[in-house]
Amino acid sequence: MSPIDIIYDRQLRLIGNTTQLKLHDHTILIHGAVCHTTAEILKNIALLGVKEIVTTPSILKHTSAYIKVDVSELVRNSKIVILEEEEIHNKYYNKYYNKYYNKYNNIYNIIYIIFYII
Repeated sequence: MSPIDIIYDRQLRLIGNTTQLKLHDHTILIHGAVCHTTAEILKNIALLGVKEIVTTPSILKHTSAYIKVDVSELVRNSKIVILEEEEIHNKYYNKYYNKYYNKYNNIYNIIYIIFYII
């Protein structure tokens, strides 16, 4: 068995090896309200085995308190990148959000509002 087969045995049975390898190559940005929902999302994304998780210090701290385990202990093969709010806006929102905002204006307004209400 390969290392991926051993680490993600249960997931591989459900989603397959190809999907797990795709997840292992992606970066996920978790940004928004600091709450239990965001903490749960971060925990589940970390357990999936993505390549990199980008988040803020406040979300990371809240998640560690919520699950009562340090998030760095939870992730084996993922890298956690901690950026301040301003850095996230400069690096990700300006590059990706604005690119699609004009095309899907109404949809992104709704998603953006819901994400910050949670």
